[in-house]
Amino acid sequence: TFIAPGLAAGNGVADVWRQLFVSVATAAGEMGLQQLVAEAPEDGPEMTALHRAGFAIMLRQDILRFKAGSAAEPPSDLNLRPCVETDTWGIQQLYLNTAPRLAQQAEALPRPHRSGATRSYVLEENGEVMAYLEIRRGASGAWLNTIIHPQAEQHARGVVALGLARLGRRWSAPVYCCVRRYQDWLGHPLQSLGFEPFCSTAVMVKRLVVPVVEPERASSAASVLVQSKVTTPIVHSQDSHSS
Repeated sequence: TFIAPGLAAGNGVADVWRQLFVSVATAAGEMGLQQLVAEAPEDGPEMTALHRAGFAIMLRQDILRFKAGSAAEPPSDLNLRPCVETDTWGIQQLYLNTAPRLAQQAEALPRPHRSGATRSYVLEENGEVMAYLEIRRGASGAWLNTIIHPQAEQHARGVVALGLARLGRRWSAPVYCCVRRYQDWLGHPLQSLGFEPFCSTAVMVKRLVVPVVEPERASSAASVLVQSKVTTPIVHSQDSHSS
């Protein structure tokens, strides 16, 4: 989350970053990890340094911040219930059917959270999970992460409004919501609730492993001949053993 010195410190810093990334990649590989994921301000100097270190952009996203004093009345007819363990399959199917394959390589599959600083909720229709909302509370603010099926677009505003209500009336710290570009239409209902653009970031991935391609071995004429000789039964006539 923090690298020093900053790239603006002067010449040679970019090379220091490169060496740092190489060391981190080596240490991660020794731990058995298969990739490193970094998030950087979009089009900032950090992205250039990450590119040179072998990171590739997998997805872009916008971060919106809830404006203090905004009123967001939650709907009363929307059943956004807390997740249970049996929702795991439905939540992950919602994500896999919504996120592009490239984005899936940079994100972990969502899963239910029911305790601690993270809670998650789902919206069901006809037994199918149509929306997922994750709320993370921290000392510096709250983070909302939502996945909504395109067919449930009309419920997007209500889902987020209910998420804000779950924080409670006494919550005074900033509230942020992440909108990935493959669901950029979520920006409109969020802004109607009082969210404002805060920043844009890119999620980048560095692979630490490469696939090993093994050629398919074909039987040669010699091996077929050998197999034929081995598998052919040897028959001795009784007369050959008589004397």
